[in-house]
Amino acid sequence: MTMSGPPPPLPPMASPPPVPEGWKAEWCGEYNTWYYFNQATQTSTWENPLNKAPLPPSPPPYARSGSHPPQPQGSLYGDEEKSTTERGFPPVLGRIFGHHHSHSPPVNQNTRPTSPAFQGSAPLYIHAACWCDQDITQKVRGMVTPQQTLSLRCDALTYHFGDPMPNKIKQFSILYSYGQQPWQLLATVEDNEAITLLPIQPVDNYRAQFVQQPTSKIVALVWGIKNALVDAENSTGRSAGLKLMELEREGRLDASNAWMGFDGLPNIVKMAVVYYRNPDGSVSVAAAKEGETLRLPWNALAGVI
Repeated sequence: MTMSGPPPPLPPMASPPPVPEGWKAEWCGEYNTWYYFNQATQTSTWENPLNKAPLPPSPPPYARSGSHPPQPQGSLYGDEEKSTTERGFPPVLGRIFGHHHSHSPPVNQNTRPTSPAFQGSAPLYIHAACWCDQDITQKVRGMVTPQQTLSLRCDALTYHFGDPMPNKIKQFSILYSYGQQPWQLLATVEDNEAITLLPIQPVDNYRAQFVQQPTSKIVALVWGIKNALVDAENSTGRSAGLKLMELEREGRLDASNAWMGFDGLPNIVKMAVVYYRNPDGSVSVAAAKEGETLRLPWNALAGVI
């Protein structure tokens, strides 16, 4: 079959995405998106082959540029951490015929863009996530869809992440950001609600208030499901500033209402969860059950039993 007529026009004011050597980015007018043509194999795919390379686990913190760099549309975390959706539908390459300037995009139904959210979606960065006192960052990253969304039913969290506290109501928190937007932290418990993260959602000011300035070792402190680094209305004892100073200097806290100055989740065994910055800029998470002492890596007794 030969192709006739000129190729579909490029979108206004846009440049083709970068591709590896031997590949070309072509514009598909029918679906208003780019597809990628392998000149050696004469095949095409909707997925940019550059997206197969692992990207950093988090973007530069608090980037304030008014313009966004080109954003990847696939998984951000490499083949071993791709979402179940993406693993279920491997790319199927379409055979290309005719003139090399008029390539046909892939035609397999499973590889077609399915919604406007596919177009230019800012990447969803999962900086860290915690389930009870368990670090589940890698598991949550693997649940991000190619459309850069995340959906979780709170009554199915045990199914996804196990049950470290049988017969107890458990707490979940996630530190995330979209592209260069401010970082946000969502904290909740297992119930009948649902968690949905979408690129089109505006920044939630309450979630953004959890996150401390990038000059601090501490990113956020969660007590139960509440922000322990704000001056709570009924808080007693340590101020938010004093708690932050103790964490940065001493690297420890008592997981208790007395240390926190308020009750972050009445009538439930609470978790103290600290999100902190590593020297390389990545984020880690540490947690302790109510009644325990939490020690961060720079505490003199960290790791001592």
